[in-house]
Amino acid sequence: MELFSLRCFVTLAQYLKFSEAADSLFLSQSAFSKQIQALETDLGVKLFERNAWATALTDAGKAILPYAQSITTEYDKAKNILDDYIREGQSRLMLSTVSFLVYYGFSEMLLSFMRENPDAYLEVMETDSEQSLALLNDHQVDGCIVFTKSTDSDKYQVYPLLRERLVLYVGRQHPLANRKKLHLSDLHKEDYQILHMFQEPFLHSFIVEQCKSVGFEPKVSAFGLWINTIEDILQKNDYVSILPEKMAAYSGNPNIKAITLDGADSFYLSFVTRKELLSAPLQRFLRYTDDFSAHMSKNSGK
Repeated sequence: MELFSLRCFVTLAQYLKFSEAADSLFLSQSAFSKQIQALETDLGVKLFERNAWATALTDAGKAILPYAQSITTEYDKAKNILDDYIREGQSRLMLSTVSFLVYYGFSEMLLSFMRENPDAYLEVMETDSEQSLALLNDHQVDGCIVFTKSTDSDKYQVYPLLRERLVLYVGRQHPLANRKKLHLSDLHKEDYQILHMFQEPFLHSFIVEQCKSVGFEPKVSAFGLWINTIEDILQKNDYVSILPEKMAAYSGNPNIKAITLDGADSFYLSFVTRKELLSAPLQRFLRYTDDFSAHMSKNSGK
């Protein structure tokens, strides 16, 4: 029993005229009649009594009509749900990002993208770079905004959003506060206690790696602190902290100073995708990030 034949049966039961029923389904009358005949043959019963003046349901037709209506109606509901799912899938964009986008102005970028693309369904989760890449590998997200050491990768397609460097963060009362610039190795000479603010494995390992590259193992006194806690401690003690430059600049605390650090490599905040054909929503978002990054670079004088 073909679903379309069943739909023709329901339609003829509604109109009780072959010509009108056929027209409603955009069929010729002969093609429509063949669908009814095929259904009657398949079921082994006559569904309609027809003569030159009228068409009427037989008792068998009346018996199965409610079931035929239910089947075609439920199919239409299922088809509509599937169509909605396909449309949503075509515009759905799943992203994972580091938790520091506000420091870089990229939270506004996400809001702007949603405002300018009301048809796009954007879902964003915040986590660290390591977990974001794991989600990308498992196909749980389409792309992620993470910290990377470079823009080269054999495994991923990496699109740099901006370049970042490390600075030393100290209280205004600290002996180093009168310095404009330091070499990273100077921290080893003075044996400073370093506060570490990040619940971000990439930044932690990157800072440790940079310290080791200039000859010392950093003395990390705290782990996982937030920036406001770091600032409170720095204002009252001779601790220091190493932060990404734009995070330090975002705070603007007058009692804290950011000092340029030589001897440390730069790194990137990047948009990362798998190396495969990008979906239309992902391509659209990538173009948007390019425009937004160029705008930010221009405004920052870079």
